[in-house]
Amino acid sequence: PDNESDAGNAGETVQTKEKTVVTGSFSLILGSGMSAAQFCGNERVIVALIATLAKTTGLPADDINVTCSSASGRRLSGRRLGDAVDIVYELTTHEDTSSAGGSSLSAVAVTAAIESQDATSMTKLVVAELGQAGITVTVTVTSVSMPETKTITVTITAEPSTTTRNVHSDAQRPCTLGSLLFSASFFVGHLVF
Repeated sequence: PDNESDAGNAGETVQTKEKTVVTGSFSLILGSGMSAAQFCGNERVIVALIATLAKTTGLPADDINVTCSSASGRRLSGRRLGDAVDIVYELTTHEDTSSAGGSSLSAVAVTAAIESQDATSMTKLVVAELGQAGITVTVTVTSVSMPETKTITVTITAEPSTTTRNVHSDAQRPCTLGSLLFSASFFVGHLVF
């Protein structure tokens, strides 16, 4: 639900909106040739990870936040294969109850889309998007966590600057018109005499 109220002396309107976000994570192991710091510090990698989640869920990239961090102390099957990386994501969903089926981008649909991925399928998605971004590195997703949902409140403040300018312009308009009429009369008078 949306709520509106006046902010007080400033005359601003404050609107609060509830949004549902889906959070979760997955972990991966890098092959040789790239450290976790290099991987997480590469902007194209982050874009590729966002694209992976966008393709998985159908959400636009603008609604996806990704954090990449090193977990290099981890070992897989007791043997060090390469740097380990944790990917944490937050997805802003779009609830739509206007249609009978609801929105395909709802929290339920997004959660189901992620839950349908296991480590093998997520590896394929990540590798494909990294390749599209021109990143050459061997990547193996080792685990995909169960996503969780939570509701957050977003506050939007609308400034009344446009309305104020319009009021001032309307107030000045008669003066401007009067000045034009006076100038026209003065000019005609000079022509006659």
